[in-house]
Amino acid sequence: MQRHRASKVKSLGSQHSEEDDHLNVLSEWEMSRLKDFWHKVKFGKLRCFLWEPHEGLTRPNPQQDDLEGKIFNMASSLNIYSGLLVSGLLGYVLTPSDEEATGVNELTGLPRQTLVDVQTLCSHINLIASSLVFAFTVFVMVFVCLETKHTVHYAATRSSGLMDWAFVAFCQVFIVSGQACVAAILHMSPTWAKITIAVDVVLTVGLTIWMQQTLFGMFPVHMDPFIWVAPGRLLHGLIYGRETQRRLGRQMAAEAADHIDLGEDFDNPVGDDEEDQSTESKVLGGFLRVALPNVPKDRLALICQAMIDEALTLERLQRTAVRPEGYQTLVRLLDMSMVT
Repeated sequence: MQRHRASKVKSLGSQHSEEDDHLNVLSEWEMSRLKDFWHKVKFGKLRCFLWEPHEGLTRPNPQQDDLEGKIFNMASSLNIYSGLLVSGLLGYVLTPSDEEATGVNELTGLPRQTLVDVQTLCSHINLIASSLVFAFTVFVMVFVCLETKHTVHYAATRSSGLMDWAFVAFCQVFIVSGQACVAAILHMSPTWAKITIAVDVVLTVGLTIWMQQTLFGMFPVHMDPFIWVAPGRLLHGLIYGRETQRRLGRQMAAEAADHIDLGEDFDNPVGDDEEDQSTESKVLGGFLRVALPNVPKDRLALICQAMIDEALTLERLQRTAVRPEGYQTLVRLLDMSMVT
């Protein structure tokens, strides 16, 4: 298997030399940043915050994948979302309201004018934020059309701001929910206002956590930096571990390494990951000694390393065994005649 990988890398060498022109647009500092990001992805330790770059769009190969189209579609999605908010708020914010705002609200004891001002403030925040996102996503869609396969990779390394804009859209959902609660206080009787606010809060929190299960479940690596706003997924990770992030992260990092020079040490785990792999190797080695008692030790070591390289840990084998036809699958997995 290792010889097969070496021959595959060698055979692709000439192809990479022709396709790596897009890397010439990146500086040494930018390449260093990409290496750091994809090392975190590979080992399941991606913990980006708003002030750190998210280099996920550098994984597609500009020579083979439609990277320009991916950037355009991402900006287009944000543009549609912000455009809908702008169209709904434009008349409400800019048109003077004739609503009676005198007296004291029964439910809160606050002047009605104060509640009207709070609601209008939320509307202004949403309007300005949506207008800016709408305008700048238009600019992104216009200028990405001017890029080529040789230069679009640089744009991809600077596209982490699009993730921040998506986070702004996420925050706007809660501002809209707050406006709905204030509107209930202003326009409903105290009893029905309490009921409506309770329903709004339950729907906002409950549906957000429920929908996060699907979103974070579909994209566990890319959404991992934002797990601190998903308590359900955070609890799931604490209980069941992070094997999924590590397994997918290795695959994603390998795809990025196909067209990005991530360094000679990229395939060698370091630090805590080296200890983790050593532990997995020992456990898997003990299992193979029992399962394959007639295989020489040197060949067992080669088989064990090949299985570790392919993420075939003992835990994964056990999960396979309990599935329908899992036994036949294990037999095929343990048929290591291709390892030379």
